[in-house]
Amino acid sequence: MKCFLIFLIVFFNGNLFSQSLKITVIDEKGVFLENCKIYKNKIEISPELKENYFLLKVKFNDTITINCHQFKGENFVVPKVENEELFHVVELKRIFQELDEVTITSEKYKKMAGEKNENILDYLFYPKENTFVFIKSIKNNYFLEIKTESSSKEILLNFHPEELFLDCLGNTHILSKDSAYQIWFADSLKYVSTISKKMFDTNLKTLVAKTEKSIFYEKITQHNQLYNLTKSTQEVSDSAVCTIFDKVAYKVARSEYNEIIGMYYFMASEVQNIIEAGIWDGDVVKLGIHYKIVEKIGWYLNVRAKPILCSSYGMLDKICLVNLVENEIFNIDYSGNSIKKIPFSSSNLKNKKVI
Repeated sequence: MKCFLIFLIVFFNGNLFSQSLKITVIDEKGVFLENCKIYKNKIEISPELKENYFLLKVKFNDTITINCHQFKGENFVVPKVENEELFHVVELKRIFQELDEVTITSEKYKKMAGEKNENILDYLFYPKENTFVFIKSIKNNYFLEIKTESSSKEILLNFHPEELFLDCLGNTHILSKDSAYQIWFADSLKYVSTISKKMFDTNLKTLVAKTEKSIFYEKITQHNQLYNLTKSTQEVSDSAVCTIFDKVAYKVARSEYNEIIGMYYFMASEVQNIIEAGIWDGDVVKLGIHYKIVEKIGWYLNVRAKPILCSSYGMLDKICLVNLVENEIFNIDYSGNSIKKIPFSSSNLKNKKVI
């Protein structure tokens, strides 16, 4: 009987001071945060979730801790009060991480971490010499950096470089917006020649390979939808090695081009019309006399007349032509004969060996 009385006293005494606690957890804007973890005396509990508060049983001196993802946790101790029901509002502060300001651009830049705040514009690697060559900008100045395993040298450039290009003859060029600079470097930088960017794109960038008897070059025409790999020798100036034509894309691009010409004739006055005056050089951008024509030209150049996806690469003993229009790779010998054709798909291209 005494044991039973003691149990009742302990039971009622333990529940006598048990109270209901309503906790509303909000952020700085007063928004209720329901995805919280609540701990009582360092033990995680599962309180009853109501419309805008959590309901849990507590007693005097319990430590309540509230954690929420991306917010700084808070805790408090249940006070001694006579009310059977307590109400507590907890405002959590969001955790912020200060980040450096960044600029998102479509240009060929790579941000490099470091005290100099460098931007790498382009680079080439020369495996035989085990040497990297970079063009980069540092605080509005432009440099060529030659880097080996044991040394690094920076050379100030007096123009704005955009790209490094290694031609099929093994010559290195620095390309700017308007010019192409053929360079030679060892202990110092020397400019071998300088030509216009337009002449470079026409006469040098198109070269694929050169042998003792012939030169191979590529050419894209017909609204950039006809690809030609051509061979030239002393006996024969031009002979087609491989021709790839995207006929559907060509028809669409030609239609868009004709619409631009039609709009120009409709909007240009007789005095303005450079086509009729015979002074138009074929540059479609020069027809942009109205914003509607400019929009049409932008769509034509960047979508409809986007160059056909074909490229050729000169190897040691052959030319490799990658045709992404028909998903084929051609191996062509330096006589101009196709020695192997490999079909592929994007799913298994990485497993193909071009031999």
